[in-house]
Amino acid sequence: MSSSAASYFKYNDMVNAVTSFQASSFDSNEIDNAQPSSSFDPNYVLSNPHASSSGPIAKLKGRICSLPTLLTLGLGLAGIGVMLLFPNTIGIAIGASLLAVAVYNLIQHIFGAKVERPPYQMPKLEMAQLFDEVRIEKMKQGWDGIGTEKWREIVDGNSHMHGKWVFDQGLHGGSVERGFIKSMEENAFPFIEEHLGTRSTTEFYLKLHEAACWHFAGKANGTLIDHHRIGEFCNSNDHLCCLYQDKTNTSLTTADWNAFKTSFEANNLGTVVREESPNPGYRITYAKKSTAKIEKSIADSLDQFYVEIAEASARRDKIRAIARLEKAIIHLHPTYDGSGRTTTLLMQKHLTEYIGHPAIFEDPNLSTPMELERFVDIIEESLKKWEELKACKDLGK
Repeated sequence: MSSSAASYFKYNDMVNAVTSFQASSFDSNEIDNAQPSSSFDPNYVLSNPHASSSGPIAKLKGRICSLPTLLTLGLGLAGIGVMLLFPNTIGIAIGASLLAVAVYNLIQHIFGAKVERPPYQMPKLEMAQLFDEVRIEKMKQGWDGIGTEKWREIVDGNSHMHGKWVFDQGLHGGSVERGFIKSMEENAFPFIEEHLGTRSTTEFYLKLHEAACWHFAGKANGTLIDHHRIGEFCNSNDHLCCLYQDKTNTSLTTADWNAFKTSFEANNLGTVVREESPNPGYRITYAKKSTAKIEKSIADSLDQFYVEIAEASARRDKIRAIARLEKAIIHLHPTYDGSGRTTTLLMQKHLTEYIGHPAIFEDPNLSTPMELERFVDIIEESLKKWEELKACKDLGK
């Protein structure tokens, strides 16, 4: 995801943290502002002109209002100020240098830096098949159920009004993450479809991360890691934290946070600290973990999931098993960037396999602090939104 109330960063690289600030996902588009809703207006989806496209003025506004662009403008003004205050050789040289850097970065942020990547080649993993071919074919039909609107399954609902290119163009007011939709539509979605009906593994998770984050290029496109770190777990040197701001997480109460803090810290997953300034909210700092420990934790969680899902007969019991796995993985924050989108995609795979189709979430990343049964409720609502959109599209055929 590249939109959100949370931003992940390394303490030893503050410049990278600021210029790569995610207004999400995690997922990068990692975590979005959440306002869960049980209502869905199919007329809005099909008729709102912003649902499928955005005008040039809106696109330009989104890019100009993004944090990196505003910081760059500030750098340029600083350069001009230095030249005016110190009109000597040194002052002009320093000011001109700042201004030149600002102009270059401004062009990159607004008009875009083309990031070259080798073509993505989908790996075919050897994974245990859990269903017969008839069931798998039905899963594929569910996976592709809403056709060209599938982007709604990975772009957080409160950003849908800006259209599918919201993160690529920074229309949500956050960083500009060029390549987001391409990695989803050309890499991640087909990769999952190819492996529907098979047992998910840690290898699958990493390959899914690689597919969804193929475009990652660090500062060049608003992500926190370069291409060389996709498809790998964090290591014990990575220091990760995020801030959930009160103003963008109105659905969570103090009681919710206190309960989450108690559980999160008791399980040695990290710390949760209340902050009042400059942006009131809760800061989650994830415990440092070795790559081997992360891999084992996810493998264990997957084993537990398949035991629980096998015993589940009622729809809600199946959803609870899927939700429990999603929370277990996201509490680890297993990759340096892209954990949110990858874990959401994994959840969409499991929903398709065991419920029949994916879901449309306002903010799936609220699963981090949200109590399990409340998250199950959110998934139920999100599945209903998908079903209503599917029905609306079917009527329009």
